[in-house]
Amino acid sequence: MTAIVHDPENIAHHHLDHPERPERYQAILEALSNRGLLERMADVPLREATSEEMARVHDHVLVSRIEEALLKGGGMLDPDTYCTPASWDIARRAAGGLTDLCLAVARGEAANGLAVLRPPGHHVTRTVSMGFGLINLAAIAARALQDAQVASRIAIVDFDVHHGNGTEDIFADDPTVFYASTHQYPHYPGTGRARDTGTGAGTGTTLNIPLAAGTGDDEFLAAYRENILPAVENFAPDFLLVSAGYDAHRDDPLAGLEVSDEGFQLLEEELMALAHRCCGGKIVMNLEGGYHLEALGRCVGHSAARLLAAASGKDLS
Repeated sequence: MTAIVHDPENIAHHHLDHPERPERYQAILEALSNRGLLERMADVPLREATSEEMARVHDHVLVSRIEEALLKGGGMLDPDTYCTPASWDIARRAAGGLTDLCLAVARGEAANGLAVLRPPGHHVTRTVSMGFGLINLAAIAARALQDAQVASRIAIVDFDVHHGNGTEDIFADDPTVFYASTHQYPHYPGTGRARDTGTGAGTGTTLNIPLAAGTGDDEFLAAYRENILPAVENFAPDFLLVSAGYDAHRDDPLAGLEVSDEGFQLLEEELMALAHRCCGGKIVMNLEGGYHLEALGRCVGHSAARLLAAASGKDLS
């Protein structure tokens, strides 16, 4: 069984013509419904992440800044990142929902999972909300898995077109979490150099593969087949969490990579095969970027179909 978590109330998180808008969620849900995929997945209930869960990865400075913005009725936290009166509750539900989805998969209550949540979070560091996000959903979920003692070694694979500087920042010195990213470079946020491989005890558990603008399927997939997939398999995780950003798509307006629908499908098949080899198929795909609505809906639909096929044991080749 494939489980899904999503929040219809996330549409209250919106700001003028900002690219991170409710229509992203609506396009995905429409695509899943039209293909008959949504009804085949089990819903995971939403709940707000606790203060304790958030404190495992975020400093109180981050929370205080958001609370100060809420007292003023919301506003811009930086030139890219906004907060409405409803945003804090929405972000906390997203973190709690993703956490419970991951826990369900880790405990064998679901074979794998898909999270269609917003705002995204892989740019959010220990102390700063940025890059459209308020809190780092993937980091909160990863720490919750470890705290619940249902996974000890976690791999986070990030194929968003933007480097997940926040996720890297949170786990850079942690040898129990492997973070791997492909991303356009140089591009926002300007991080993710190939020489950045972690710090202290975590040296060697960060892997960045910067890609030049114009990179298409062949080079994109080669980065995974030749570098990331072997490195993750060598790390031997017991859980695979994917920061699934579809803004590397050739049609996306916010960046310059040229990945096709088929490129994403091939990568996802290999990620699911990797999860099967390493951790009994325990994989959760969590939405990050993707701002061309039609491409986003198609690609997440493809992802859901592949998760369902993997959960049923079908050959994806």
